[in-house]
Amino acid sequence: MVAMPTIFAIFPGSIPDFPQIEATLEKDYQFVLLDKVEALSKHKDEKGVVLLGGEPIRVAPMVGMLQSIAPRLGPVVVLDSKYQDQITSEITSLVDFLVLPLNPLEVRSRINRACHISELRHLVETTAMRDEVTELYHQQYFVKRLGEEISMAKRHLSPVTCAIISISYYDVYLDSYGYDFIVNMLHQLANISTDHVRQEDIVARLGNSEIGFLMPLSTEKGAVSMTKRLMDKIEAIPFYMGDQVEHLYLNAGIAGFPTSDPDEDVDADTLVRYARHALHTSRCSENNKIQLFSDLKPQLK
Repeated sequence: MVAMPTIFAIFPGSIPDFPQIEATLEKDYQFVLLDKVEALSKHKDEKGVVLLGGEPIRVAPMVGMLQSIAPRLGPVVVLDSKYQDQITSEITSLVDFLVLPLNPLEVRSRINRACHISELRHLVETTAMRDEVTELYHQQYFVKRLGEEISMAKRHLSPVTCAIISISYYDVYLDSYGYDFIVNMLHQLANISTDHVRQEDIVARLGNSEIGFLMPLSTEKGAVSMTKRLMDKIEAIPFYMGDQVEHLYLNAGIAGFPTSDPDEDVDADTLVRYARHALHTSRCSENNKIQLFSDLKPQLK
């Protein structure tokens, strides 16, 4: 079943004739009511329309916030006709407007147009930030989103964790079985990985043999259970090449924010580096397949 497009209504009480708009569109759209633009941070990767109301001069800053928080969403502003002269060409290029009195056909047309723009933005950005082989996100997008989540974590004093799982003997498989075997293996790993994470988590291919996981609101120790469950699932799967059967061997490194040092100013690159350091330590260990960076840090001082 295909999900209905979403309309995010910011301060619905400030949107003129909002009940009429909702009644006009409720059969084709689902409505999410929000009390502030910042709440869109939870929906930044979704498609849809943001509905705003008020004077253009007051709406303009909200649209600026919207573009920085959820740039894929298409904004539509509902305003009284007395404010029509305040609409500037600069604002018009960013926002679609509905002016009172509302015409149901016009409402539907404007909302559909904004939704279509959101779909196109989503398609373009999704294509540009995906790894061609696995169709997972690529490293640049992963680091960008990790940086955003760290900023949110600092603001709200919440945790965020980066985990990296690596395939041992990747080059041996490539040399022995060729590229087709590797592509098939990576496709299966990508599908299993995306099926075993939460909706808010981000999965990306960080290197030839590495898959990264961004887990908002998760501590290092909280990420261990998901990582172990996923690794067990992958290692149980047989990979065939003719009569040859291979079972993968995986290692993982996990690093979380905040770190054990409360005064440390961590950014996305640092957290990825910490997770890779933990991963390298795990590879060198005979007994520890999953390594937490926090368990290593006292040794690094």
